Amino acid sequence: MNSPSICRRLRLPWKWACCSGFLVYVAASFVTGQEVFPPVADQAPREATPAEVTPVAKPTAPPEFLPRLSPIEEKILAALSDTTEVAFADAPLEEGLKYLEDLHSVEIWLDKETLINESIAPDTQVNLTLSGVSLRSALRLLLEPLGLTYIIESEVLKVTTQATADKAIITRTYPVSDLFSTREEAEELVESLVCGLGLVQKTKDGPAPLAVSVPSAAIIARLSRSQQDQLLQLLRDLREAKSLAPKRPVTGGDAPRLGGRANDDGRGSPRNADGKIIDEFSPGLQPDDFNSRPRLRELQPDPSSETPRKQPTPPVKPEVIKKI
Repeated sequence: MNSPSICRRLRLPWKWACCSGFLVYVAASFVTGQEVFPPVADQAPREATPAEVTPVAKPTAPPEFLPRLSPIEEKILAALSDTTEVAFADAPLEEGLKYLEDLHSVEIWLDKETLINESIAPDTQVNLTLSGVSLRSALRLLLEPLGLTYIIESEVLKVTTQATADKAIITRTYPVSDLFSTREEAEELVESLVCGLGLVQKTKDGPAPLAVSVPSAAIIARLSRSQQDQLLQLLRDLREAKSLAPKRPVTGGDAPRLGGRANDDGRGSPRNADGKIIDEFSPGLQPDDFNSRPRLRELQPDPSSETPRKQPTPPVKPEVIKKI
């Protein structure tokens, strides 16, 4: 029986019954200190707020060399690629470097002791006006006329002499698994890098500047910092050149053949691209891969299709005439 029918039996107005029920509910909640009719839980799942969603970690790119750079060194390296603008007219070198330090928010440290030993005053006047070029190029054009250069060392951009920078030999390991797959290819890669950097691989005074580790698929380099930068750029160029090289599909025309062809050793032994002799009965090779004309398959004769041979008649003996 519903509420309106009860109210009609008791002769009570419906609105008055509703108000009475609400007052009873409030009084019971006040006395007990808790809700008499707890709310029903929502059936639909509540969507998570952006703050509650766990961020997915982005995959990090593999390093181009080891050991990895520190965060401060990565910041300095990124600042070298930023564009800059300079207008130095008879400005002291130390003040010009301080201007670039404040402009790009990197720590530039001037090796004053080395400069004084080389008779180069820190307040040597410089003249340079550039705009729209990278900080790397601006520093190179600013320092080269004075016989100076810069290196990233001890988490600062160190400005020192070229001779001092060349003496600072460091060791780096370059993962190059994408540039070779065999030991022969690894040796060829090292020869290409030595040629590209203009180095002397075999020396009597010390170890070779470049060495390859085939199990680790890496190249170990002991070079100056400027040479390490050249090596890194050379590896990038080789990877780009490899991606641009066309991939020639293997077709039937590439199969080895005899008869005076390029892969024939003149003694009837076909060879593949690596110079190894190919077995004539290797699977996957067709008869036409070895002979200029296709080889006919020998079939066993079918007795039912053969015509029976005629038996030769025996020779007739001449009759002997008996003499009487």
